[in-house]
Amino acid sequence: MAKDMELNTGIHIDSIQAEGSLQSLRNQVKALTSEWKINEQVQRANGDYQSAYQAKAEGLGRAIEGQTNYLNRLKSEMSNLDRTTTEGSQKFSQYTNQVNTATRQLNNMVMQQERAKSTLDLYTTGIKDQKQAMENAKNISQSLVERYKAEGKEIKASATERTALKTRIQELNSLYSKESSELERVKNESGATSKEYATQAKRVNELGTEIAKSRTRYRELGSELGGMGTHFTGIRQAAATSKTAIGNMNSSIKNSISHMKNMAMTAGIAGAAVTAMFVSGAKKSVELENSYKQITNLAETGGEKVVEATKNVSRMQEDGQKYALKYGKSQQEIADGYEDLIKRGYDTNQALGAMKSELQASVASGDDFKDVVKVSSQTLEAFGMRTNSTAGMIKNTKIAVNDLAYAADMTATGFSDLGVGMSYVGSTAHQAGFSLSETSSAMGILSNNGLWKLAA
Repeated sequence: MAKDMELNTGIHIDSIQAEGSLQSLRNQVKALTSEWKINEQVQRANGDYQSAYQAKAEGLGRAIEGQTNYLNRLKSEMSNLDRTTTEGSQKFSQYTNQVNTATRQLNNMVMQQERAKSTLDLYTTGIKDQKQAMENAKNISQSLVERYKAEGKEIKASATERTALKTRIQELNSLYSKESSELERVKNESGATSKEYATQAKRVNELGTEIAKSRTRYRELGSELGGMGTHFTGIRQAAATSKTAIGNMNSSIKNSISHMKNMAMTAGIAGAAVTAMFVSGAKKSVELENSYKQITNLAETGGEKVVEATKNVSRMQEDGQKYALKYGKSQQEIADGYEDLIKRGYDTNQALGAMKSELQASVASGDDFKDVVKVSSQTLEAFGMRTNSTAGMIKNTKIAVNDLAYAADMTATGFSDLGVGMSYVGSTAHQAGFSLSETSSAMGILSNNGLWKLAA
């Protein structure tokens, strides 16, 4: 009897000692868990999400180590129990439940850490930051497009949307490359059948879909802006509205003048404002006229006959008025474009043939008109596409700007960027037998693969 009491008491004392040790390990895990949660919350409150995920991943690592120690100690205590006694058997059953619970908790910790590490990897590779920057840019451009639409500026809205899409497509291509690399990493670490791989594969596929949709929309806007069909009805309507408004304003001024005869000071102020308006308009008119005189002089100096140069410059002025309304450029910009072409060695026939396609390319691509004139001129020269006839220049300029614009649309580069590359490699590529489309496509592909410097 006494022996039995001694045995039972010994088991009871050992159990109490074991529980005390186990409780200490359990408290340690709780303390480690509380620590990483506090650190994570502090970093999140400061807006530093990367540090928050890092604190979580590292803290969970320490908690996992503590939980593993606790679980191992439980199993060790179980192995030392005397299951032939009632108390030992009951204790074994109790420890079994604790082991199962601790194992579930450990597995949960491991899963949390894996998710935290995965998200941290995205921050480390810059994916999260890039996504946020892209989303901010998208929201800004959308709000600007909506504003222009609300103001009735449909053409400007479309041009703004297309310019923003061009940048977004480049960013999406960059992001796609990063996400694809992340997919490969997940495959190597977790396997192609893992949940993590499926999640990342979905991201990559969704990104590819967005790129395709963005490119389709980009081309649609390019067709609208480049086609110049009924899309510019809005400009014509606006012009008609402006004429009506001017007519109303004239009537209003006449009526106002009759009422202001006895208001000398007010009339003086109004007169000064009207005079300033007409002086400004007259000044611009003189500048425009001087630009076309300069074009005539340059053409004659370049060897053109006076009659031919005068006739063609007159056509330039007429076209300039039409193009200004149709393509949304000022007459002075168009005159400067003609002058730049003449200075580059074009005769007046060639300049007349090139202008329309270059204006369309500027509107459709969103690139600066001066850049388009420069790029297309250099490209035509490099690939021997300059002709003496107006019809020939119309045809070849359209081919050149279309090839450059298409390559820019389909790759991670821009119209002006391709122009820089063409200034270096255009002549060499032409001599080697490569076409303009082949050369521009090659530079675009180099850009997609991060080798733009080789292309330029």
